[in-house]
Amino acid sequence: MSPNVVQTIIRRAVADLEFRQALTSDPNTALADYDLTEQERENLCKIDAKVFDGSAGDLEGRLSRGWMN
Repeated sequence: MSPNVVQTIIRRAVADLEFRQALTSDPNTALADYDLTEQERENLCKIDAKVFDGSAGDLEGRLSRGWMN
């Protein structure tokens, strides 16, 4: 498996609240469309939702200050 897929999932979880909620409440369904090894799937399921929430908050703050403009 490519680390790019895991990075894609993490980026999506940070940027997409609905996906983030699905990932933490029903990870098997949220990850169903991704080709992951069992170890990758287990590792992603272990990430605490607060990690994604904090990262999303950081991203929102940067965007509101014009970080990407």
